[in-house]
Amino acid sequence: MARFDNYGPLDGPMIEEGDMGFARMNARLRPDQLKAGEVALSLNGRMDVDGAWQPRNGITNFDTTITTNTSALTLPFYIYANRTASSITRSTNTITLTFASAHTLTTATLAYISGITGLTPTPNGNRVITVLTATTITITVVGLSGTIAGTAIVGAPRLEDDAINGVYGSCLFSDPSASNVEYIVIATNQAAYAVKLSDGTTTSIAYPSGTTIASTVNLLQAFNYVFIFRDGLTTLQWDGSLVSSPAFTLVSNGAYAVSTYLDAATNTTIVDGIATVSETAHGLAIGDRVYVINNGASTLIENGEGYTVATVANANTFTFFAEVPDAGAGQVIYSKRLSVSTGLSHMPAPPWAIYHQRRLWMPYLYNTTGSSGSPTITSRNITDEIIASDILDQDTYDKIYASYRIASGGADYVVAIQPFTEDNLVVFNRNTIHLLRE
Repeated sequence: MARFDNYGPLDGPMIEEGDMGFARMNARLRPDQLKAGEVALSLNGRMDVDGAWQPRNGITNFDTTITTNTSALTLPFYIYANRTASSITRSTNTITLTFASAHTLTTATLAYISGITGLTPTPNGNRVITVLTATTITITVVGLSGTIAGTAIVGAPRLEDDAINGVYGSCLFSDPSASNVEYIVIATNQAAYAVKLSDGTTTSIAYPSGTTIASTVNLLQAFNYVFIFRDGLTTLQWDGSLVSSPAFTLVSNGAYAVSTYLDAATNTTIVDGIATVSETAHGLAIGDRVYVINNGASTLIENGEGYTVATVANANTFTFFAEVPDAGAGQVIYSKRLSVSTGLSHMPAPPWAIYHQRRLWMPYLYNTTGSSGSPTITSRNITDEIIASDILDQDTYDKIYASYRIASGGADYVVAIQPFTEDNLVVFNRNTIHLLRE
């Protein structure tokens, strides 16, 4: 480290020690006996990912609103009969409603407003009213703009099922299509929201039709997807695209389909070590493996370790590399991967998961059967087992060769999984800690 005897008026002397970060704590010695990098007491610190002690970061308020600007249903409320206002006016964020006769409404109670047009955000919905006189009331809506119009009707409050009334989980999201752009994805009861860290702008990400969240969930970004893990329910996934109308979908669910043969006539052509296969709705993705059952007139290896899908041009065409002579169009019979044990499973509705060695690792608590979109999810009554996905494949899990019984039926259960050095996993059970080597 450079040292200087003198400093000019614009130079800042180098500070060698200070509350910039600590490697360890030592509460036994006096503060003047501590070595560099040690701290006796820290009231504003936390452990960094590498184990170093550092000052806790502050809180940034983005001033971002992710509510519907209305109330789902609050107390007190009364069953008011509908009343039509004779006039409506607006002053900034305050709307005044005037009635031709006494309204008999009660101040500071909830009423349902409808019929007002021309304003953003809409003032319609459940609103707390303020009584000014026997014939006038006001409501306040933050951020109003536009020209007020319409005919206002005031009546009994309604249960607003689409109101946002809870946040149940969040995670950090890095946009795979842009460098140095990060978001926080927040899961509410009705939709998820991606909040951009650089400016606080918010993008809504819809849930599948009919899906709501009413309890704590865990979110994770992996494979360029964001997953919402819902204990005992089918996991939701979003592909990370913020264009158009982003939305979560259900991961593959229901019973894992029995492998079908790919055996269309003249389906394979081999040129310069690249095999091009034409199969309608083959259902394969880059990285999947296909196995040759009958090589036809080609010299592809039968019943071997299979070939890895290199490209997927569309739903009906894929390619793989093979060190064999060229071959004209001919029939080759392929099979997708088959389990060598008790079968494969889709993601087993976990409460959470972690990403390690290009796989998802999660508690193996449930079995998922039935049809896709309407799966039957049943508890296995086993709480000390974990399961891992195939490499870069969130939809495939081998029930035997990718599952690990941690405590062998003891009085213990899996609490957390943490990646550790040398590609190991540390599995934390309620009463024990285990090191898992792949």
